[in-house]
Amino acid sequence: MLPDLLEAAEQGNATYKQLLLSIFETEVKGRNARRRKRNYAAAHFPPNIQPLEMYNPLELESGITPAQLSRLKELNWLDNKGNLVFAGPPGLGKTMVACGLGLEAINAVYTVCFEKMVNLIKLLDNQETDRAVGFRVKNLKKAQLIICDEIGYTPISRAQANRFFTFVSDMLDAVAAGLIGLGIQDVPTLRAAVERGLMMEDTAQINICGDPSRFAVPDFQTVQAQSSVFFSSAMKLRDSKPKINRGACIHCLCCQEFCPKGAIQVSRHAIMRLFGK
Repeated sequence: MLPDLLEAAEQGNATYKQLLLSIFETEVKGRNARRRKRNYAAAHFPPNIQPLEMYNPLELESGITPAQLSRLKELNWLDNKGNLVFAGPPGLGKTMVACGLGLEAINAVYTVCFEKMVNLIKLLDNQETDRAVGFRVKNLKKAQLIICDEIGYTPISRAQANRFFTFVSDMLDAVAAGLIGLGIQDVPTLRAAVERGLMMEDTAQINICGDPSRFAVPDFQTVQAQSSVFFSSAMKLRDSKPKINRGACIHCLCCQEFCPKGAIQVSRHAIMRLFGK
């Protein structure tokens, strides 16, 4: 490549500045091309997807107009951290449009990941026991665009729904904590999530567009809870497993609601059941 550039510069009587600009432009194009190739392989798109130019929006049954599709292709919604929801019965072209926008994002050198809801739930279920699955989940969390297909078609349990909610919200919680001067280790829920392998240990792995420091609260002060029986922890992690102190339990039912494994069930006393309370 460099000999060709030198020969072209000699034939065109290019200046040193023009030669350097030509070399830099060629290097940038080459790096972007390699990055697009890596991003496409990492996206895990379904087979035989086509760019949006291959389709006529007027032939789609989704109701989307050519003007709307053109605006979506500009990816301003992605730069602004927006979300898109394509809803409707099967056969409207929702997956096709979503994957086409994913291709547009890859061409613009964004990182993209595609997963069907059923596969995403399996990944979240096995991320703690399967190293390869855990690596995939980390890539999903680092991606600038995540395409989740067929949401609502897959029956999921309460525990799986909690894991999906955690997957979506943990990055937002970590960033919000940083805005008030707290690290992940300063927030008990985030620290517990890290200990259980549910989120990354370093917020540097989260892609943040823009400068979040302008939203920071400079004079935010935390209040330390006093040591007393009223502030005793009812649940602590020991050897990465929760241990319940029944004497300190206040019956808030949070453990049952947020247990990722669905291992906690709530039952009422026989007398309470008798009176229907």
